Amino acid sequence: MASTMTDDFKSHTICPILWHHLSIQQNGDFRMCCQMIDSPFGKFKKENGEFANVQDDTFDSIRNHEAIKEIRKSMLNGEKHKLCNLCWTEEGNNLNSKRTYMNKVILNDKKYDIDHIRTNTNPDGSIDTNMFQLNYYDIRFGNLCNLKCRSCGPSDSSLWYEDYFNSMGGGEKPKPMWFYGSDKYEITKTNNTFDTNLPNYRDDFKWYENEDFWKSFKNNLPQLEMLYLTGGEPTINKAHFKMLEMCIDAGIAHKVYLEYNTNMFAIPDKVYDLWKHFKYIDIGCSIDGKDKMANYLRPPSTWDRLESNLDKLGTIDSKNISAKLSTTISIFNVLHFLELTEWVILKRYKNIQDMPAFHVLSSPKEMSIQVLPLETKKWITDQYEQFYIDGGKKFGPDWTQVLKHYFSGITNYMNSVDNSHLLPKLKAETLKLDNMRNHSLVDVVPWLSEIFDKLPD
Repeated sequence: MASTMTDDFKSHTICPILWHHLSIQQNGDFRMCCQMIDSPFGKFKKENGEFANVQDDTFDSIRNHEAIKEIRKSMLNGEKHKLCNLCWTEEGNNLNSKRTYMNKVILNDKKYDIDHIRTNTNPDGSIDTNMFQLNYYDIRFGNLCNLKCRSCGPSDSSLWYEDYFNSMGGGEKPKPMWFYGSDKYEITKTNNTFDTNLPNYRDDFKWYENEDFWKSFKNNLPQLEMLYLTGGEPTINKAHFKMLEMCIDAGIAHKVYLEYNTNMFAIPDKVYDLWKHFKYIDIGCSIDGKDKMANYLRPPSTWDRLESNLDKLGTIDSKNISAKLSTTISIFNVLHFLELTEWVILKRYKNIQDMPAFHVLSSPKEMSIQVLPLETKKWITDQYEQFYIDGGKKFGPDWTQVLKHYFSGITNYMNSVDNSHLLPKLKAETLKLDNMRNHSLVDVVPWLSEIFDKLPD
């Protein structure tokens, strides 16, 4: 995605998402922003206590909901609303945030107009929706997924159902599944098949089969400029292909930016054919590690297959595809990330950027790099500093400053808080999952295994 490099966003606390964006979660609930990770998670609670859902409520019904008006007012007043805390924390540690991105992004030769936002938002935070086009959609087509990543769970990946059920004690009785503030779901086991037990005989995680949604989407197509597609895993979901084909059939694909998070484990040829019709495709490849780390953090993926798919994406003859590694940095791969970075730089792909993007994991909290002991944090910080120096020698002299500029936020974040009291919880959860998956931490992250060994039983 093309973007400016100015720092205009630092002069205000506004994020255009609250004016131009619609997000649909895996179960069909509307949400203000995926960065809102604390209760009520940016969702829209109705008078009956339920959350607004695409199967029950219209797009327009949530655009001036009291919850979103409150945050708009806060932003316009120069305040840092607590629901946006993840972005404020990232920016405070010199990390890129979603708000940073949205203030820089250029769609069809123009940035979001912050002066227009200031001038045309009412004092109570409401807007005339005709003046603020709903041009950016964040769509999660259920939780159908082909991986069960260690930092994920059943809310976001159907492949997690069995491990989650067994981690909750196994047996035959349904197990409660928490979903972003809702406790109405359960994981069930029937004839050794695991599924969700849902209210009202309606499968919320297949909300995209609701024809009312597709009618609303079709009616809003003329103003669409950007689609962010993640999952589950979008590349294995038929609804994802249906949406792209609708854009093509409507004759608007040429002006639409596609943005993906994909685990790169299954990229069918069909998607490359569809992408040719769109203005720009920005792909975040969710790769957390290479070799043994790839399978440990994102099973059942294998590095051979991932690298083969990355090779195709990175070398395919296309002028409208740009990709980058999009790594989730956790306590497991914080050091391995340097090895992964060196690998992608030396690959010199045509369509995949040399510099990987990254997201510093904040939840589950026990997997955060802030949980490491202080002496380990110092050791890792030193490893990063040495990597910057070595990078200048291996990749060219400018790389020392480039790497330090982009990666210093990782160690800043790690060192900003001491959550080492969560180490015993991390140890217990890690060993439990290792046992279920026949994995071995000592084979993949031996230095972390040594830390666990020193903890009291």
